[in-house]
Amino acid sequence: MFFPAITHNLPAIISLKLQLNSQEVQVSVEIEAKSSNHKTRSQVTLTITVTDTGKGIPADQLDKVFGAFEQVSGQKSSQYRGTGLGLSISKRIVELMGATITLTSEVGRRSQFTIEIPHVEVAALADLQSAQESLEPDRIAFEPAFILIVDDVPYNRDLIQTFLQNWPFEFVQAGTGKEALEQMEQRVPDLVITDIKMPEMSGVELMKIMQQDERFKTIPVVVVTASVLGKDKKEVESLCNIFLAKPVSLSDLLMALMKYLPHTIKEVEPQVVDPTKLDDAEDHSEPKTPTEPEPSAKSEVNGTNKVLLVDDSDINLMIMQVELEEIGMKADTALSGAEALEMMEQNLYSLVITDVEMPDMDGYELSEQLRAKYTERVAGLKILGFTADKEGKLKEGLKSGMDDVLNKPLIKQEVTDILMPILGKIL
Repeated sequence: MFFPAITHNLPAIISLKLQLNSQEVQVSVEIEAKSSNHKTRSQVTLTITVTDTGKGIPADQLDKVFGAFEQVSGQKSSQYRGTGLGLSISKRIVELMGATITLTSEVGRRSQFTIEIPHVEVAALADLQSAQESLEPDRIAFEPAFILIVDDVPYNRDLIQTFLQNWPFEFVQAGTGKEALEQMEQRVPDLVITDIKMPEMSGVELMKIMQQDERFKTIPVVVVTASVLGKDKKEVESLCNIFLAKPVSLSDLLMALMKYLPHTIKEVEPQVVDPTKLDDAEDHSEPKTPTEPEPSAKSEVNGTNKVLLVDDSDINLMIMQVELEEIGMKADTALSGAEALEMMEQNLYSLVITDVEMPDMDGYELSEQLRAKYTERVAGLKILGFTADKEGKLKEGLKSGMDDVLNKPLIKQEVTDILMPILGKIL
């Protein structure tokens, strides 16, 4: 993970203060990044401190506030509102990054939350600029290589292979660590890209076996996962060559591959402009008639293969987004049925997951309108309802055009089991 904004002044401490004022409470946010070496690529500890001047929290309740649906005892929910989920979600997101969040407080004076994110990889400015220049995909010329992709979710394997399909790579896929070893027995790959959490044999077990085998121990291993945090992450980083967090980007993959696979960087050819021909640069072509429509990505009948989440609760949307990201899927969000229809017109989503009970336009009405407007425009359009009462909502949901109604909350395995087969049909 690179943070360009903090590379300019390392090893100095960078402090950014943002003042947010309300009638009663003042909140300040400070961000620090510390490093001992700014000349070469290194890692820093990123510290984020949030301090308020509120009523404070008693010492015996400091741990309690991080629990789901918990609030300070004696606090009037009607006065402060909220569901008691904010800190619970914040703690989960922080831990997913391998970071920690702590709380100190003085009753009647203030509360202070501190987030520490260790091992944040940064680069000196010159190195960063060079890396950015070399990461123009069209300029990178890889030599042919054989890559093994290991992940128990076929969509994730296909996504990585699609990212890299423009280079002369040959791919083989495996759904478990055990299958990966069987593939390596047949042909030794030049590089392995693997997930960690898999049935039968995990990525950690796979890497340990590889390190004990003379044939495999020198093969570079790139880990791409969303299921490792804390101490487990340190163990994984000690076994692999590069650790990437899902959802992974093309630039992250290219940076990793450039470290271990032979390649060259094509020089940029300077453009020479003849000043005597500048006057001829005008476009004298025939103007297009109104009957010649401009090509548009919106006219793709197969949709964008993206997911749209619809719920009037931003907390529910955040939880669902996190669950989807953990299996390598990205989703856009809408807070109402009307907003969902506007976004659908712009993006033509292949899968819409909507809360059933929403104000103004509920999930049933949204489903009916989506079916009426987009069934012919988006081949294989899928609509799923989302509710805490599936049994009572299923019949009406199916009647409105939904393919199924899901119970909330969903756990990660349920998300994988339910959504991946559906996405496999529309991709």
